Amino acid sequence: ESEFGPMGCYMPRCFPSATDNKLPIVIDIYPNPTTGLITASYSSDITRITVLDITGRVLKVFKIDYGSESSVIDLRAHPAGIYNVKFENSEGDVQWRKIVVSR
Repeated sequence: ESEFGPMGCYMPRCFPSATDNKLPIVIDIYPNPTTGLITASYSSDITRITVLDITGRVLKVFKIDYGSESSVIDLRAHPAGIYNVKFENSEGDVQWRKIVVSR
């Protein structure tokens, strides 16, 4: 599985673009903005969720159990700011969302 994006840079260091959102599924993140706790709801074929800070540093990786349709993401220990959330399925398709954490 390649982690290189369309511009040839290592994906955790790239900023997601509209062309990276290729999953034919619905993903909902709420509340957004948040003070730290977020619920992500999605279709059941998501296998991994990765949370990155604005610089592309990976903060958390969640392996998702088959059939799961939601996860709670806890960013209370991280500073206010913008975070990227990467959703992946078993075929390597990717969908990105932004989370705004405010205090």
